[in-house]
Amino acid sequence: MKRLSFTLAIVWAVTALAPLPAADAATFEANKCVSSKLKEAGKTCKGLLKAWSKWDKTQDAVKRDAAILKTTTKFAEKWDKIDGKALAKGTDCADTTISLAGAQALIDAAVAAIVADVNGGLTLTPAGSDDGKCGAKLLGETTKKCDGLIKNFSKYIKAPGKDPSKVKLDAANLKVTDKFEGKFDSALAACPNSTATTAGVELLIDGLRDDMVANTTISPNVSDTEFDIFTFAAHADPNIQETVEYEGRTHSPSCLSAPLADPDNFDDFSFFVKRGENGNENKVFVHLEGGGACWDFNSCYLAGTTDPDVQVYGECNSNICENGSAASNGNACVDETDCIGNDNANQLLDPGAPGFFDFSDPNNPWHDWTIVWVPTCAGDVFSGDAADQSYSGGIPNSIRAARHRGFQNAKVAEKFVREHFLDPDELVVTGLSAGSAGLPLHQYFYNLAYPAAEKTVIYDSFVLVVTQVFLDTVFANWDALKNFPAGITLQGPTNEAAHIFSANLFPDTNYAHVTNAFDGPNGQGGFYHVMKNLNNILVWASWWDSICEWNGHLTDQLAATSAGVANDNYRYYVSSGSVHGTFPTDRAYTSTLGGVPTLVSWVNDLLDRTDPLPANVEASPSNVLVDPGDPQPSPFGCPFEMSGPDVVINCTDCTP
Repeated sequence: MKRLSFTLAIVWAVTALAPLPAADAATFEANKCVSSKLKEAGKTCKGLLKAWSKWDKTQDAVKRDAAILKTTTKFAEKWDKIDGKALAKGTDCADTTISLAGAQALIDAAVAAIVADVNGGLTLTPAGSDDGKCGAKLLGETTKKCDGLIKNFSKYIKAPGKDPSKVKLDAANLKVTDKFEGKFDSALAACPNSTATTAGVELLIDGLRDDMVANTTISPNVSDTEFDIFTFAAHADPNIQETVEYEGRTHSPSCLSAPLADPDNFDDFSFFVKRGENGNENKVFVHLEGGGACWDFNSCYLAGTTDPDVQVYGECNSNICENGSAASNGNACVDETDCIGNDNANQLLDPGAPGFFDFSDPNNPWHDWTIVWVPTCAGDVFSGDAADQSYSGGIPNSIRAARHRGFQNAKVAEKFVREHFLDPDELVVTGLSAGSAGLPLHQYFYNLAYPAAEKTVIYDSFVLVVTQVFLDTVFANWDALKNFPAGITLQGPTNEAAHIFSANLFPDTNYAHVTNAFDGPNGQGGFYHVMKNLNNILVWASWWDSICEWNGHLTDQLAATSAGVANDNYRYYVSSGSVHGTFPTDRAYTSTLGGVPTLVSWVNDLLDRTDPLPANVEASPSNVLVDPGDPQPSPFGCPFEMSGPDVVINCTDCTP
């Protein structure tokens, strides 16, 4: 059976719940670790330059080398101690940053270059010569700037939320620089034989600071040639189940299903990360993958409205797997759904992937960015946090184990991002379908975690149009309410309040909804039809019966959201047609049907953060199917009909 890629909404309610603790970088172990390492790096630069400064004057190589050894030994001891302390608190800081040897090599190279530049043209022998005293004075001034600049960033990165605009950091750097330039210029004037320049020495010191910052806040241990795969073992047995400590909680990532043959062996959860390149390493694109949702036996195991696992290694290429009994390519299938799709980002997002999912395309807005790909596999739109349960149904009646842990899955990926990319220049958090439904929750945490980044949140093809019956009856199975911050009410059918709340809470973050106007069977219109008929699976496939009603709610919600946001940081883009998803289609680069700009040009304007942001876009007409690939009933059923050469959706003259 073909899986229907439906999505679900999430519900936020005003309750007596206390707000969740802020994801404040001041309390985050990775920031503490990097801050401490940078502080020690600044001291080490200072110590090494001081040793060379004394040598310029005395020419005592033995004392110089002893001082260098003492400085580097202390650096190594401190670095290892910092790593050990972080690891004891659940953060592998050795993986987050450059190695000790790598850091020492950067410092050594910079110090050697600074010494060579300062001593250029000087005659340092015999000991105590005027040139030697002169060189010692110049190097003495470099110690202060090298230590000062690195120490300033050390203070900033420990708690970016205290200085999100880097005003204090910039002021501190200016103070160090001004003082250095005045002192160094004066010393250089008294040192006529030196060929050094203040600007040249500054460039070397600034370069070391930049190298140290980049190699501790942008992890060099994440591959920039392919997606690294991070997999967490899932099992009912706590001795096998892998756990992750994060923000005072123990997370147990897992996918939805366990096979009938082994009900304790839940499918493992994996996510994928590839570091950017060509100057875009510190621009981070986080994507919550689409893949549907489920809440009972019919949706999870009969209709197959969700992706219940993360397929990584290409099992079941022969597509013969059923109920975990078959094997393919020498690998036993976990369950029958292993034969559907491929979640491995190294294949899924390879060159030639559709639309914005081909990150190798230079026209892609996120070309060469750091990409974090978080698959759907728990059937709960990344909001579930439930204890293990089972669903029964079918003929004859059968029981299947189920585990809704999507919230924990997304949080484990978030922890990795925060530890390995501490201070992004730009952060874009997106979701498609099920991922878009979970995004109103998770964008909240990313906003708290990265107060200094330029942030954009883009919802692709789920705007939270739901039925009240669905909210009242389904949400408990996911046990998700406990994870939501107080302050938002969500109710059917439209939920502009959730989006207004977020856009007003984070005025420096840009928000956007992108969708097709009549998102059909595998998307919002189809799922809205399911929500209206939760207990009648036989009519779920007749998605077109509710498509006009859903479109009306879409129009109402987008207009209400736009009117209710006070900060002018919300926009929407509605294109024509019935296909589900705007990112994974080449139309993103080409389609102007209905008088719209191409989606790629509109998104680029959004990312450029122009003032004002690009205008809201709605295709007119929006009811024309783009091409034969757009979903449509066969034979046509109301409201689908022909209008000249075009297939259109006629919501005026045809009411189902």
